Amino acid sequence: MLSALPLCSAAACACRREYPAPLIRSSMRSAAPDPILAPVRRSRRAATEVIDAHAHFFNASDVPVKGFIAESIGHNAPGWLQPLIAEMAALAESLANRAPTAFDELNSLNQLSTTVRGRSTNELRAQVDLWFNQERQAAAERVADVVGGTGFERRYRELVPQSQRSGPRISPDEVLEVVTEARQPAARSRRGAEDLRSGAAKAKLEFLFYMLSKRASNIRTYKEAFTPDDSAFGVDRVLGALVDFDYWLDCPPMSAHEDQIALHQHLAAMHDGYLQPVVGYNPWTDIAQGGAGLKRVRDAWATGVFVAAKIYPPTGFMPSGNADHTADTKKRRPNLKDLDASLSEFFALCAQEAIPVLAHAARSNGRDSAHDDFSNPRHWGRLLSDLANKAGTPIISFGHIGGDDPGTDWTAQFTQLIKTYPKLHLFGDLGYWDHLMCQDAADCARARARLKAAIGTPVVDGETVGDRVMFATDWLMMSQVPDWQAYPLRVREGLEEITDADGVVKIFGANARKCFARLAANPVASV
Repeated sequence: MLSALPLCSAAACACRREYPAPLIRSSMRSAAPDPILAPVRRSRRAATEVIDAHAHFFNASDVPVKGFIAESIGHNAPGWLQPLIAEMAALAESLANRAPTAFDELNSLNQLSTTVRGRSTNELRAQVDLWFNQERQAAAERVADVVGGTGFERRYRELVPQSQRSGPRISPDEVLEVVTEARQPAARSRRGAEDLRSGAAKAKLEFLFYMLSKRASNIRTYKEAFTPDDSAFGVDRVLGALVDFDYWLDCPPMSAHEDQIALHQHLAAMHDGYLQPVVGYNPWTDIAQGGAGLKRVRDAWATGVFVAAKIYPPTGFMPSGNADHTADTKKRRPNLKDLDASLSEFFALCAQEAIPVLAHAARSNGRDSAHDDFSNPRHWGRLLSDLANKAGTPIISFGHIGGDDPGTDWTAQFTQLIKTYPKLHLFGDLGYWDHLMCQDAADCARARARLKAAIGTPVVDGETVGDRVMFATDWLMMSQVPDWQAYPLRVREGLEEITDADGVVKIFGANARKCFARLAANPVASV
């Protein structure tokens, strides 16, 4: 009965949208589009392959944006930042309406492909660069239009006073300046309170820019930041995970999930394998729509392009045992027995088809504090205990492997689960360990110590947890951290202090090839 209720009442939110029907037809998609967005292949001094095992490239048309900002991002933010985030959430419908849909983006990419067809290499790259520059300008104008005259703009000016070059209004040029500044090397010095607050506000404006950009543009931003042309270090391949927060959060997305899947499959081809897409799974969709969520996973996997499935327990579910364990929350949830049945069917499919499962496994981004706890290692322990007695088991990557929050011992607990179940295919990634950025020396030292203890833990037959941990960024969520472009180098510096050269190679690439079998079957040249 609960699953049949409207997504939200008229009094609860302004949105009354129905779930969108897919608009992308197979006739719109080339079976093998030209890889015109692929990074330029260059040799570089560093021979280590770098695979980012966990990132995102969605925008505001892909998610229930109001609840995502107000609840998932907002509920644990510092008190001084809460008013700005509340004003961000108030812009939700404007964000959803202005963000390019998957359908619109695919049409735009097809037009670009037609425009450059037959051009010389230099002409092609010049035209592609022009397309991205125009898209960035358009995204900045969308941001300025959406925030102009709103409470967000007023709150932003309280934290970021206008300069001689800017007025009281946030202009497209100021948006582009903030976004460009975020990708520049910054002095590694401790910031004062005023700079910290100003930097956090700018990061939220930057996040709005990405939420109003095309996904291809966000991939380009990622590539330019993490693989600059003059760098001896760069990302060779990135896993871009789709997410499905439907029903758990307020209004349906503007882009149908089938369209998001079709677009990411197209983007993967246009980037010549640099982007490896991950399909999102939501058990409530199966309950409310007769198995539609599981069908999307099955169909995406059958394309041969998607390399894993992503689940997000903090939206409202434990990996198993939901009907047997209470949660201290007033948020809506479906019938809990049905929820457990859907999850059981999902893990069974992933075991049968050898689909790796990428799961959010840090105490963060829940709808409230109770939801933050849904990916607790003890909840995973119940699932793993059951799986250990089965012949076929899924491959599971614990995204963030507990996170680097010193207020929890989740990293140690997930490490213990990997040790306790050595025959299960269990991994973890280092996405969004922002303390490894070393902007605070004490936090940095504690994070490195936790990671050193984890990767040195023996598993079986000479293997350690270091053979199961993978580098990741969790971009674009990571884009909210000042100086985020330095993350890969800071992680590498930390690993070089706590493990040997072979361990660094494994964590930055080799372990991901063990976890995600389709990567091993499809090598890629150095960027």
